[in-house]
Amino acid sequence: MKIDGQGSSLPPTERLPAPSARDAQETAPTAPDARQGDRVEISALGRSKSESVEGRLGIRPLPAQQADRLDQVRDRVRSGFYASDEVQAAVARQIVARGDHRS
Repeated sequence: MKIDGQGSSLPPTERLPAPSARDAQETAPTAPDARQGDRVEISALGRSKSESVEGRLGIRPLPAQQADRLDQVRDRVRSGFYASDEVQAAVARQIVARGDHRS
């Protein structure tokens, strides 16, 4: 067997048999799957391992109020809100006041 297409003088379309109608039926998605898109299922063992790691690292789901605040901050970052000198100065003052700059 040779690599880089040197193993045969036939063009690639002539090397492989054409798919049959039965092959097309077996691989074609059904109508509900086509509308829903891809789907991922995580096994119980996978979920258990994930929860174990999250517990050891202290990762917990955010309460709804914190998740909403996080979404608000993300939107502000995307919109350029924090890019103004005024906002950057206010953020810097808060960091210094809290002592967060020392950690």
